[in-house]
This record gives sequence, C-alpha cells and structure tokens, in this order.
Amino acid sequence: MCANYGNFLTNSLTYIRSFRIQTLRYPRISSSNDHCRLLFESGKIAHGTAIRADFQEKGRGQMGNTWAGNEGENIYMSLALELQIPVEKQFLLNMAVSLAVLQCVRAYLPEAKIKWPNDILVDRQKIAGILVENSIQGQFLTSTVIGIGLNVNQKDFGSLPRAASLSTLSERNIYPDEVYPKLTAELEWRLSSIQEEWRISKDYHENLLFFGSLTTFEKNGRLFKGKVMGVDEWGRLRVEENEEQQIYGAKELRWVEL
Repeated sequence: MCANYGNFLTNSLTYIRSFRIQTLRYPRISSSNDHCRLLFESGKIAHGTAIRADFQEKGRGQMGNTWAGNEGENIYMSLALELQIPVEKQFLLNMAVSLAVLQCVRAYLPEAKIKWPNDILVDRQKIAGILVENSIQGQFLTSTVIGIGLNVNQKDFGSLPRAASLSTLSERNIYPDEVYPKLTAELEWRLSSIQEEWRISKDYHENLLFFGSLTTFEKNGRLFKGKVMGVDEWGRLRVEENEEQQIYGAKELRWVEL
C-alpha cells in the first residue's frame, strides 16, 4: 500500500511556546479538565500547568463518554497550553498527545496501539483515553486543555469487559507515581515538536490500529467491511469500501471488532 499520511508539512511556525510541565496535585476532584479550564481561563495557572488528581468524580472522555476509575490507582491529568495553531490543523494536537501517551504505555507494554481517534489499546483492551478541548479565536486555536486518563494499577473494572491497566496486562504492580514522570516527559517532547507536521502524522498512522487493513464497521445498522486508509487533517477517518473512499466523523461509525 502506498501510505498517505495526509496534507501535513514540516512547518517553521511556533505552534506551542516552549514549556516544562508544572503539576498541581489534588487528592480528589470533580473533573480535572473542568477544573483546569476554570483556573486557566481565570489566569490562576500558567501555560504548561497540569492538574493531576488521585481520583475524579465526574471524569469525561471523548464526545461525552464517562471515564471512571478507582482512587489512587490511575493517572487523571489535564494540561493547559497556549497555542497558535491554524484551525484546519487542530488534529495535530490529538495526534501528538496520542503518540506521547502511546510511548509512555509502550515502556511497559510494547504492543500498544492507537485506536482512532485517540484511545490507547493493548490487545484490543482500552488502557488510556484522551480528551482535547480547544478554544478558537478567528482562524486559530489559541488555547487547549488536554485531559488524559491512564489506567495504571487498577485490577477490577467491574462490568467493563474491554478495560485494562498497565498492571493487569503486565501482571505486576505498577504505581502512578512511577509512570507520571514518563508521561510528562513524553508530552513535553512530542508537543515541542508539533510543528513537524509530517513526522507527527507519519508516526500516528504507523501506530494506528488497523491502518491499511480490512475491518468490520457498523453505520446506521449496516455492517460493512472497509479498509482503514488513515485520517484527514480534521481527524476524520478515511475508509475504503468497494474501491471508493468515504470520510467519517468519530460518532458516525462503530468498530464491530473492538
């Protein structure tokens, strides 16, 4: 297959000013993203500040999904950043953050992959989720709050059959305080090089679950086989069915094989 990584270039613009993550830690919080955004918008925290919680009561995932976990066993964090990224390139953020979380997970589980748009799976079990909430002025993203939930040492997921943690899959105890510095280091590195658009897109696609392969989808009750051809600049999935490519938003398709 001739790989197509989208219309991304290496750009000389500074999309994100340099930063080192400074963390404010809370034992318990309602939602790290909500609290981070409130502090950021009121000027109480600066560019590069992360809110970390040992437990969050109302964690949110992509597109309104909930994110639940046990106290003290996982990482719940939100990172506030000032940006100058063109609106049409906003998915660069999702790709860069997905790659950072992926590399952190791969320090323990090398087989981890990215599930479009930005979940991290190991053996088709979800181990991490990402929520990117941007602010837009004119034609640019001007700020963002990036929420990350990473299952670390949780062992009981109740009725969630596709959830897992670093601990359950590596069959040993792993603690959030061990993992967190690895995660922040990966975030700093990936986000500092986000203007290398083609490299970010290439790395994202090469680590994308089912990229270049046939898989089964469901849309409006119809099952069909499609080949995952990648994502476009807006983060929509490109799927080839019967030699024709279609573009889908994140809530338009369901992965039947996951």
